[in-house]
Amino acid sequence: MGMGKPASSDAAWTSLSWKPVECDLRVASLGDDEGFSGMLSLEEVSGTEFSAAIIETEDVTSEPTQQKASRKKTKKKTSGSPVKPTVAIEMTEEAEDIDMSAWECLELDDALLRSLKALRFTSPTEIQTRAFNPVFRDRKDILAASQTGSGKTLAFGLPILNRLLKFPPRQDNEATPLSVLIVTPTRELAMQICQHLRRVADGTSIKIAECVGGMAIAKQQRVLRSHPDIVVATPGRLWDIIQEGEPHVCDLSSLQFVVLDEADRMISRGHFKELDMILGFIGKSAPASRYQTLLFSATMTSMATPKARPGQRSSSTLQDLISRITFRSRPAFIDLTPETRVADGLSESRIQCLPEEKDAYVYYFLAKHAGRTIVFMNSIASVRRFHALFTLLQFPVFPLHASMQQRQRLKNLDRFKASDNCVLVCTDVAARGLDIPNVDNVVHYQAAPTSDIYVHRSGRTARIGGNGLSLMLIAPAEQEAYRRLTRDLSHSVAEFPVDTALLVPIRKRINVATKLDRLLSEDKKASAESNWFAKHAKEMDILLDDDIVPKTASATDDDRARRNQQFASMRAHLAQLLAEPLIPRGVSHPC
Repeated sequence: MGMGKPASSDAAWTSLSWKPVECDLRVASLGDDEGFSGMLSLEEVSGTEFSAAIIETEDVTSEPTQQKASRKKTKKKTSGSPVKPTVAIEMTEEAEDIDMSAWECLELDDALLRSLKALRFTSPTEIQTRAFNPVFRDRKDILAASQTGSGKTLAFGLPILNRLLKFPPRQDNEATPLSVLIVTPTRELAMQICQHLRRVADGTSIKIAECVGGMAIAKQQRVLRSHPDIVVATPGRLWDIIQEGEPHVCDLSSLQFVVLDEADRMISRGHFKELDMILGFIGKSAPASRYQTLLFSATMTSMATPKARPGQRSSSTLQDLISRITFRSRPAFIDLTPETRVADGLSESRIQCLPEEKDAYVYYFLAKHAGRTIVFMNSIASVRRFHALFTLLQFPVFPLHASMQQRQRLKNLDRFKASDNCVLVCTDVAARGLDIPNVDNVVHYQAAPTSDIYVHRSGRTARIGGNGLSLMLIAPAEQEAYRRLTRDLSHSVAEFPVDTALLVPIRKRINVATKLDRLLSEDKKASAESNWFAKHAKEMDILLDDDIVPKTASATDDDRARRNQQFASMRAHLAQLLAEPLIPRGVSHPC
């Protein structure tokens, strides 16, 4: 709602004085950039009249406008997730007509039902239905496995939030003790979980905070000093906070829930030692009979790994982790992994090709199937090469890998989500857990090392009843990996149909772009080496031998001009090829 000036006079407007108001500590803890950026309170002043206008909520976005960005150009942004507009609890006439009867089987608090209705979540998924009563009503520990995209976050989030609302935790001197500790493998997933829980808990007093690497220590301390009810943390940062003796996290006297989300992935990422120490600390600090342990995984097979025999060295498996958890009683098992292990709406396909042909086939696939596409690579070097090549080919492509700064990773994810036709090229850092909605296609540029990784990658599309397409590019050296994959999946994968006539112009574009990319990379590398030698020679006050200096350092102006002219010529040639249609005019051909 926009507020106008008092109708009385400008003098009356300027004569109004400021009045102190109470502020939610959750807002205060976010810092200047993310906290006090809007109005905190509105109160009618006697003797004045106001005009008001309704602003359409559909036009409100969390992204800053270009005008705002220019005004605050020099202001440094804080790390962490941005504050998103809260979901309006006031229901529109359209929202009032939404049928929410599917939720009646769960004893949900009215506040949660209102949020679910506002979010258009009209019915629970199977994992959400199966997990709710064992967690909320029966107070059981659970071990749950469900495929990617099945709604696991709310499967543990809803019963936890419901418990906190119906049975509020005790408060000592207005300081709410920690009630819920959620551990998850990556920063992005932790922030995603916080976002989902905040949206559902909107309109309640429940406070949720992340505890992740990359967040400034001072800000992390401010967030925890606000005494959040729920802390979502990555293993490394959580253990650091515990070792520092942070009071809110270390006081587990009122702990009600411990959640290990994507537990199998945490093991595979090398967090076993940290998890073991965290579980040991929880076991010593919190009464085991009081808190519930909820463990979620994408597969149940990793839970069934046999324990090591006496005298045999134990491996860091999920079963080994489970054996170190102190459960209240025998945990309930919920296994919703399908026999096929991939989503029903997923169409799987493959192309047998040579390694040097893969770029052309990816180009062909993107030309035939528009939409949001994720291309998975097995190495960071491959991601960088692909990103550079397909940028030259004028594809909107965004890289994502573990060596990138967190801010850049989040920015690329946001750009990918904002476009209807683009490519995200990544390593397996994005294969699990991240909420990337409406992904149409997944391309396995290199064969997945295991069937689990293949399932996790493919699970980025065809989520929650949707449809999607998965394509594997299989080189001769990857045939054995493909045979293992089909054996584990218990089904073969159909050949992807390819029109070889369309590959002719595509290969021309790929060849020119590859040569240009290689020359640009060589020039960039040589320039970096030249600058390195020149810098250190200047610092040591010595002259460099011509045999040591790279050729680009001793190149004449004419040499550099010829090289730049070569780059410009190749760019023009590539632009000409890209301007031509893949199908010649007058030729009838579907594409």
